[in-house]
Amino acid sequence: MKSVDLLARGGLWAAMLIWTALAIGLLPIASGVTEAVGKLEAAPSGEQALQPSNAEVDGEALRISVPPTWRRLQDGLTVMFAPEDGHGQFAGKAHVFYGIELGVKPITRGDPSGAFDDVVQALKSTNPTLRSASTTRLVKLAGHLALRGTFSNTSLVTGRPEFVAVAAAPVEHSRALYVVGVAPQEQWGAFRPTLEAILLSIEKAR
Repeated sequence: MKSVDLLARGGLWAAMLIWTALAIGLLPIASGVTEAVGKLEAAPSGEQALQPSNAEVDGEALRISVPPTWRRLQDGLTVMFAPEDGHGQFAGKAHVFYGIELGVKPITRGDPSGAFDDVVQALKSTNPTLRSASTTRLVKLAGHLALRGTFSNTSLVTGRPEFVAVAAAPVEHSRALYVVGVAPQEQWGAFRPTLEAILLSIEKAR
């Protein structure tokens, strides 16, 4: 029965009790969802919310700004930045499922399209569910001309749907400098402004 009918029949107290019960019942649900999402929520967009850091990847010295609560992780020639709950282990290797990864890979073609394709193929070799979710576009990455695209994927760590942004630029000695930004699908909207600010902050350190 609608609350309007209750009021029309003079059941004011009954209607008030129903609304009170609904409010009390929904509060813990909303609170729990907010708390779970908040653990991995990206920092507010804008450079003021980011903290400068240095990263060196296979001889490429870079300056990058990331949220101050994110941790730096080094795995061989790969540098990752993520919040405490944004990374995990899969097959003995560290993986970011909310954050970014910087790296350098050998490539077969020294143009932005070739560098991008080689990096994406390398990602697909370990992420078989990686699928293109946007058209690619030219961008700048640490002063280099790069290609960028967004992909859908199933996280190796969580098993949940995620979005993956990939930017790759050819650099010296037949290599590609790449950046991968990752976030769970339902949190991509909150993560994306921070990712954009991080990408704009990346520059050569020397």
